[in-house]
Amino acid sequence: MLSEQLENELLFQLHSNHLTVHPLVEKLLKVSKVTAFRLAKEAVSTKHVAKDDPVFIHGEKPSHMYIVMEGQFQYKRVTSAGDVVREVVDKGEDWIAEPVLWSTEWYHLGDCTAADQSSLMLVSPQQFCNEVQRNPTAWILVTTYCKNFLKWLNSADPDDLSDITQGDNKDVSTQLKNFMVVDDMSKLQMQLSLRSRRWKTSPIKGPSAKTIIINTVGKIANRRGSTDSA
Repeated sequence: MLSEQLENELLFQLHSNHLTVHPLVEKLLKVSKVTAFRLAKEAVSTKHVAKDDPVFIHGEKPSHMYIVMEGQFQYKRVTSAGDVVREVVDKGEDWIAEPVLWSTEWYHLGDCTAADQSSLMLVSPQQFCNEVQRNPTAWILVTTYCKNFLKWLNSADPDDLSDITQGDNKDVSTQLKNFMVVDDMSKLQMQLSLRSRRWKTSPIKGPSAKTIIINTVGKIANRRGSTDSA
């Protein structure tokens, strides 16, 4: 029988090529391997879709972040001026609906459809938050990223926003990595948290991890998709 740690590690190795497409998971692997391994077991599932199957349509409330494992997807959204923006979502470089990890107020901005028989990795927002909360180093990293991501999201022109993150774009990759820079205050909080945990002898009940993230960094304005069609 495999130990829990070994099972988690094996599951991570199975999914690592897809999970580490996102630079935050790649960073987590460096600062807290055990957290990255736990995510592979608790926060990840897979879904197979046939050609032309819809993944979501504009205006829907998202349930997961998606990472392409096989195949290709087509995405279409409509700007406030009525212009149609199309994007191709490929495996090994792109991911879908990341804001659902950081806010309960995100709604899909466009339509996403499978261009071929494809498969997706689904990342559960609640389980993701539950697992990163367990490790102080991972928690500081993720909440720092979350705060900076939402700050950028709130400041962006709504017509420039998309459900798709083109991870192969160097500017996008650099921007996301900058979201992970932990300042001195956050480092101090991490040290205090570690000291506090050493002295605790019983668990303390409190709000869920997702609630803590939302309360820590604030909520974004509703980002509902256009109801126009093209």
